[in-house]
Amino acid sequence: MINNNKELWEAMMGGPVEITEEAAKAAVEKAVFKDTQCGCSIISDSAGVSLTGYAEGSNVELNPKILFWGFTYAEFNETLAEADAEGVAEWHNANGE
Repeated sequence: MINNNKELWEAMMGGPVEITEEAAKAAVEKAVFKDTQCGCSIISDSAGVSLTGYAEGSNVELNPKILFWGFTYAEFNETLAEADAEGVAEWHNANGE
């Protein structure tokens, strides 16, 4: 179960990593943005994480997907894929494709 950004980063990296919680949060934010087609964003707080797709050129605000700490890495990946798919679909909609 993932209970903080450090544990999430370790899951993303495939094992233990010497990193602070603050540095892990920044690394997770960068990876989520860079590793998704639409450039998803992630916001974390004491309750969990919020993942949101992005659609450049659209006025639509996509609804965040919320995971409370204690989620699995599989749940994270599934939720991130959903947010990314929504962002990509809205980008296509906004750009007439």
